[in-house]
Amino acid sequence: MPSTGYRRPLIAGTEIAVYCDSYRAGTTIPRSHQPYAALVLPGEGANCELVTYDENGKPTVHRIIGGRQVAFVAPNVWHSYRWEGDSGLLVIYARRRFLNKHLRGRMWSGAVVGEFVQVAAKDPLIWRLASLCRELCGEPQTSERRLIENSAHSLARRAFASNFGGEAVQGLLPIMTREQQKVIFDYLEKHIIKVLSNSEMSRLAGLSERYFSRLFTNTTGMPPKRYQNRCRMRRAEQMLMSGKYRVKEIARDLGFSSVSYFDRCFHQFFGARPGLYFKRKNATLRPEHTTTGQGVSGQSRPLRNP
Repeated sequence: MPSTGYRRPLIAGTEIAVYCDSYRAGTTIPRSHQPYAALVLPGEGANCELVTYDENGKPTVHRIIGGRQVAFVAPNVWHSYRWEGDSGLLVIYARRRFLNKHLRGRMWSGAVVGEFVQVAAKDPLIWRLASLCRELCGEPQTSERRLIENSAHSLARRAFASNFGGEAVQGLLPIMTREQQKVIFDYLEKHIIKVLSNSEMSRLAGLSERYFSRLFTNTTGMPPKRYQNRCRMRRAEQMLMSGKYRVKEIARDLGFSSVSYFDRCFHQFFGARPGLYFKRKNATLRPEHTTTGQGVSGQSRPLRNP
């Protein structure tokens, strides 16, 4: 298991480990190193510094800004993070077994930071897999663990192959065109309180109902009805965490038949009722990882070792 300052591993598989956490401005993840390669995906609005250290302790600062950038950190490289803005962080660790199997000995040194859109340019599914991983990692349901591991594994394999070569990714699944995605997702956004039928959406996309369902699942990683429910619950979460709405107002605005029914749906999706979820979510944003006095040559210890 990697020794890090992250709060917890969501997944600890034989080839990958998945970590996800939220940080506030001023938080520092202390220097650490692991025998695994890391795929680092900051959340939207992130503003942080990734610092790597060579064998002499000399630091190199790589600024990561927003969810449009990605970092690849080589195995056994000492590195730390400092957050200058509130954001989330998703890290996929690729174990030696994964690297030998999919990169076939190809390796880089230090850290490589680049635009995520360039990494995804060779394989459009990378973008969708990254979005799916971020959404799933924010949901505590144990039933999603297999989906998290599968999507994270596929994302890491494709991202490493796109950036460094290695095993060719064959058989890309057909997905909706950008035009079709814009039409469908814009329509879903405007009609979020309503569960749309596959036939209605397939007509908007100009496809047969059966083929639309297949493309939609390939594009988002889940069937249309499940995707709509996720969007609805994510909107409920946003409204709740804004602190501007009461639970009954959220239930009413999102079209739930009663507050009790909304309460049950929220609990089923997030694993906690709205009031308790609000308290837990606020608690996870506390700057628990801030450290001071870390020397360049001294070995820092992680705050927790999952």
